[in-house]
Formats: sequence, C-alpha cells, structure tokens
Amino acid sequence: MKNNRSRFRIQFTPPLSKGGPGGVALTTEDCQLNIEVARDQAPIGGGSLPGAELPTAVLRIRHPRLTADELAARLRLGRPRVFGRIHDNEVVLDLRSVLPRDDEQIVATLNAIPSAET
Repeated sequence: MKNNRSRFRIQFTPPLSKGGPGGVALTTEDCQLNIEVARDQAPIGGGSLPGAELPTAVLRIRHPRLTADELAARLRLGRPRVFGRIHDNEVVLDLRSVLPRDDEQIVATLNAIPSAET
C-alpha cells in the first residue's frame, strides 16, 4: 500500500468563545501553503432563494508567491481537479459537498502545490 503522508502541520487557533477565529490553521512543512479551516456561510439555490445560506466548513488557502487566481488555476489543473472560489485573495474550498473518502485525493492535490515552480 502506498504511503501518502501529508506534509501539513496543524495549529489550533483560539475558539470563537475566547475571541479567536475558532478554526484550525494548517501549514505545510516547507511553509508554502497556509491553510485555515474555518466556519462560513454558503449561498443555497441557483438564485431561487436569494439571500438564503447554510453553515459550512471551508478551507481558506493562501500561497506566499502565487496570487489566488494562480493558485486556483493550479488546483483546477491538478489530479484530481479541485475547484474552489476566490474571496479576499484566498482560495476557498467549501467542504459541504466533499465526501470523507475524497479527503486523501484533495490532500494529494494540495501537496503538489508547494513543489510546483512559480
């Protein structure tokens, strides 16, 4: 069986009840990606329910040398292809529709980003 160890370190941030963001920050060992696990609100419906939102968990991803557009493009071209949205110069991956069995595939795509040349 192939060993697909992640290169991510986990850093817990203060919970919302203590004035913190209430998430978990993940960074790669070589400090190329900064990934924050956060709570968010996702719009629902295809315009049929304007203003309606559902709570969700997201990954907010930044790279020190790549713009959010460049990072999103690399994720879309990875294997597997990973699609997110851009907000505040971060790539946001909504985990609401990600199945637990897909986690390793997404990690593999994220792990390929730091080693990519800019």
